[in-house]
Amino acid sequence: MLGSEIAPPATVPAIEINLENVSKPREILAKHKADQSCYVCHVKFDYMGLALENYDVLGRFKDKYVHPVQDEKGKFKLVTKDPIDSVSETPAGEAMPGVEGLKAHLMDRKETVMRHLVETLFEYALGREVRYRDREQIAALLKKMRENEYRLRDAVLVLVEAESFICR
Repeated sequence: MLGSEIAPPATVPAIEINLENVSKPREILAKHKADQSCYVCHVKFDYMGLALENYDVLGRFKDKYVHPVQDEKGKFKLVTKDPIDSVSETPAGEAMPGVEGLKAHLMDRKETVMRHLVETLFEYALGREVRYRDREQIAALLKKMRENEYRLRDAVLVLVEAESFICR
């Protein structure tokens, strides 16, 4: 979202996790980040995911975690427990209260977020990575978006009119 390039490590150590030693994503991440080589990268992005913790994979709001629990017959049932804590902390140490905090965090970095969005759109539309000679067209896209309150429609229109898109 912020356009940071984070190279994955050569090897990722396995983490022993089961529902008896952890029950929340925050706890899983804490175990993972205990390894300094993992912490260096995860500190840069985990806070955004934790801020969105109240939403499931379909975008539905939830206020408690749901855990699979095996009964005496070996069948699994879902048990709702443990309230969700979506408060996280940015790498700079600022408290970020849930999705509203994430929104404010990203709005404070609007230019960075929009530059990354434009570069990603540019790469997708052209089917290739952004090159040095594309910088003027990207700057024009950003200028047009800035003039029009960062409307995505304007970015797409300017993008399809760009020389790189027309001549690809």
